[in-house]
Amino acid sequence: MVLTKKIIYAAGQGDNDAIHEWFASGTRDPDEKDLMGRTLLDWAAAGGQCDMMRTLLDHGASVDATCVSIMTPLHGAAGGGHCAAVVLLLDRGAQIDPRPIARRTPLIYAAEYGQCDVIRLLLQHGASLDARTRDGRDAEASARLYDKVEAAALLADVRLAGGWELYIRAPRKRLLALRVLCERGRAKTDDALLQRLFPWHLAVRDEPGEDRDATDDSDPSLEARAAEASPLPKEVFWLVLKFWRCDRDSRY
Repeated sequence: MVLTKKIIYAAGQGDNDAIHEWFASGTRDPDEKDLMGRTLLDWAAAGGQCDMMRTLLDHGASVDATCVSIMTPLHGAAGGGHCAAVVLLLDRGAQIDPRPIARRTPLIYAAEYGQCDVIRLLLQHGASLDARTRDGRDAEASARLYDKVEAAALLADVRLAGGWELYIRAPRKRLLALRVLCERGRAKTDDALLQRLFPWHLAVRDEPGEDRDATDDSDPSLEARAAEASPLPKEVFWLVLKFWRCDRDSRY
C-alpha cells in the first residue's frame, strides 16, 4: 500500500494523533513507502519531529529504512540541521555511515547543506571523513562544491588536526600552554581589551638614565610599549577556562 498525502503530511508536521489513528485503523506497516520510496520516519526526521519519530520507532519503524537511492532517515535529519533528531536516531541504533546507491553518507549530506552543528555531532559519534560519493567527493569537497565555506573550513581543520579526537584536544592543549606561560610570567599580549581588563600589569618603566620627551613624536605609545613589556596575568587563564567549552561536551 502506498502512503497517502494526508498521512505523509501528518508525519512531517508531527501530528501524532493522526498517526495513532492510522495505526489503529487496521494492520499497518510502519515502513510503508510513498511514491518516492520515502517512509514516514524519513519524513518525520527531515522535519525534525522527534515525538513523531519516537511514535514511529515504537511501532516498529526501521531506523535505517532506505529511500530508493538517496538516503536514510539520518540523512534527512542531518541535512535539515536537526541535531536532536540525529541524536535520537543514533541512540536508536542508526548506522553512522550508511551509503545508499548515491554513496552520500549523512556527514556528506550535512556538509552539502552547511550544517556545522550536525557535522560536529556526527564526527563526535565516529562518522568517517574518508567516505566518498560515487564521483569521489568527500565531505569537505562536497561542502566546497555547494559553497558552504564554514562547513568546508571545519572539515579541513578536523582533517588537518588528524581526526576529531585530536581536533577537540587542541584547544585544551593551547589553554594549558597559556596557563604555564601565565604562571611563569612569559605570556604577552598586544590585545588592547586585555590591557584594559588588567591595567595593573601594564606599568611601563623607562630604562635607567633614559630621558624621554613626552612630546617626542618618535616615542612609542604607552599601549605599544605596554604590550611589549607586560606579561599576561594568571587571571586571564582562569577567565578563559571559565567560559571555554569543548565541542565534545555539547548536548542536544
